[in-house]
Amino acid sequence: MSKERPDVAESPVHERIRARSGEIMMSVFRLTKTAMLHSIENAAVREAASLCANALTAFAVDIGMGATLSFLSDTFFVSGQLLRAPRAGYDSAAELARILGTVQISEITFEAKLDADALARFAAGLVLAIREAERRPVAFESQVPGIEARRIDTSLLERRTGDDLDHGAQVLRLYATALISLRQLYEELAAGKTALPQKMKRLAQRMVVLSDRDDPAMLGMTTMAKAHRDDAGRALQTAILSLAMGRQLTRDRVPLSQLVLAAFLIDSGHARVKGRVGDRFLTEAEEGASVSATAFTCIATGAITPISMKRTALVVEAVWAERAALLGPAWNAQLPPSLVASILVTAHMFLEIVAPRDGKEARSPADAVQALLENANVDRIVGRLLVRAIGLIPPGTVVALNTGAWAVTSGPSSRGAHACTVRVIVDPKGKELHPPVTKDLGVDTSLRIDSIIESGRVGFSTTGSFLSA
Repeated sequence: MSKERPDVAESPVHERIRARSGEIMMSVFRLTKTAMLHSIENAAVREAASLCANALTAFAVDIGMGATLSFLSDTFFVSGQLLRAPRAGYDSAAELARILGTVQISEITFEAKLDADALARFAAGLVLAIREAERRPVAFESQVPGIEARRIDTSLLERRTGDDLDHGAQVLRLYATALISLRQLYEELAAGKTALPQKMKRLAQRMVVLSDRDDPAMLGMTTMAKAHRDDAGRALQTAILSLAMGRQLTRDRVPLSQLVLAAFLIDSGHARVKGRVGDRFLTEAEEGASVSATAFTCIATGAITPISMKRTALVVEAVWAERAALLGPAWNAQLPPSLVASILVTAHMFLEIVAPRDGKEARSPADAVQALLENANVDRIVGRLLVRAIGLIPPGTVVALNTGAWAVTSGPSSRGAHACTVRVIVDPKGKELHPPVTKDLGVDTSLRIDSIIESGRVGFSTTGSFLSA
């Protein structure tokens, strides 16, 4: 049975969907089970179809749209929200998922206006497909207008959750999924839409869970900052680095998930001001307007709830603090900078130095750390958090080892920030390794870093070293 925290649904509309989700799921389940026992002309089927039509109509009137039932492993959703139901309701949803799985269906959408006759015909067609599933291995397709059944992607069936992948592959898959989802979100924000998809919260939670392994693979994704310099890519990179810094203070998943979600929205004001994605260059007036635009998008995407308002204040403070030279100090200097906002600002500034989006010359990760530590506006405590999170030599730095091999740093050692973990790319004889070999210099004390290699001398992709198995 899927369990969720009570604070996941922050929007009033989301809450209404969840309040009706159990009724919708049960009505469709009862119609399907009744149709499997009786013919379409049977009074029991007609009654079940009528009750289902009433439930779907009431849902559409209350929510303003039709209902979509989605089934993913043992997790069930109604119109994008986690199912809220007693144990019997979850059991019924699981049974319905099993039934639909025999005809390769994982999602059904019902439009707002459907009558009992349409639902009865849909149920009859579904049952016919179920009974013929062994002879006709083709996914069921609804022939009833207003009802759409979607087939399961068989490639996803093989690795439904990614839990059968090694940790590095899980991180890479999560990174790709989050990048696509964030780009979709930023495109919607640029177009004036303000709904924060539930999947963004799930992605934030998943990112925190994967970070529990203390594997350098997650932090290694920050080497992709140069490849993904758009607002969505920068927001994702900021989330990864902020999470690494936040974990130096706490391992509690709840505040860390909120930190990641705040980082996801840190560049939302840019898309709102420009009205399009991909144009990073803002005028001075637009830079100032982006602060209020960020506040608007944060409030609009999360509604007016305590959690949303805290997130809004956090993101706005970070965005304002980054523009302090233009706007003056945040909160008119009446409040001291918050530690969490300082984490977001520092992570964002680090990435802008390593992979600037305004045409300025890029600097090495090591130079970026040094520049931040020398910046009087960077909180000293946060500077130490950055060093502890990424090590004295940041991820993505190409180094020469005492053996003559070349490697790319991937994060601090498991023994602490005094050493680091590296991915050896070229062996002492100059031969490129496929795949790269991971070494923890805090554990293997026979290895040490002799020097940092200038970027102009590097003949391989540092990002590629993290994509290799």
